[in-house]
Amino acid sequence: MSYIGTEPKDIRSFGRTKFDYTATQGQTAFTGADDDGKTLGFIDGQMEVYVNGILMDDSDFSTSTNNTVTLTSAANLNDIISVVALQTDIPNSDYVPASGGTFTGSVTHSGSVTGSGVGMFRRNDQTLSTNVTIGATENSVVGGPITVGTGVTLAVTTGGNLSIV
Repeated sequence: MSYIGTEPKDIRSFGRTKFDYTATQGQTAFTGADDDGKTLGFIDGQMEVYVNGILMDDSDFSTSTNNTVTLTSAANLNDIISVVALQTDIPNSDYVPASGGTFTGSVTHSGSVTGSGVGMFRRNDQTLSTNVTIGATENSVVGGPITVGTGVTLAVTTGGNLSIV
């Protein structure tokens, strides 16, 4: 699907935080502040554990409460335990599909807008321009002078709406 802006979940949408711990002899649990003072936190299943730069298999450690990693085998003195927490939860609300989707709040646009269907600026192949407001019910409000071309008829419908026929 095409998107206005960057497509969600593309490689630039990922983030990561690395936590490094220097182990004591026989240490198995790693939690709290790392060597740089950052407090360990991760989403279970969205993290990797390394011992001296070697990626551990999921069976080589366990996790608890999204802030503790426990090694299956005890670390040696001065082993470097690294936990890489991955962030992949970039909100999709920051992206609008090129087809469909909803804008909320103010939207600024420069240039011309053409289209067809409910809520667009074209009605019966006649382009409306300058000071045009189209309501959700397809009623039109035009401020300023109205110029009607040859062969175009303006009609007031039973509901009191002005239409081009």
